[in-house]
Amino acid sequence: MAINTRAELSDEELAFLQKLLSDELRKVSGNIAQLEVQTEATSKCTHLDAVDLASQIAAQRAAHSVLESQRQQLSEIEHAMARLKVGTYGLCEQTGEPIGFERLAVLPWARHAVT
Repeated sequence: MAINTRAELSDEELAFLQKLLSDELRKVSGNIAQLEVQTEATSKCTHLDAVDLASQIAAQRAAHSVLESQRQQLSEIEHAMARLKVGTYGLCEQTGEPIGFERLAVLPWARHAVT
């Protein structure tokens, strides 16, 4: 079985998907920056009673969880953009088969085709 070396996407589809990735990269990067500022600001609060401290700790844990999720998404987007540069974008990393445009339009950093 031959493995494809180029996704079956038109130039227009690739341009559309590249724009989606770029837009998402900006959005996620902005989210990360904002979360980092918020996390830093809440960690500087002092003189809290036990209830406020517990609330602050819970909020920080939630913010850290969201921040980690956003960092993972940023990594996936950067990986997809790197694949665009080398010409392997849109190909399943497991099988080498094309990932459909419809799937990529919903999740432009998808690594695998739906089987």
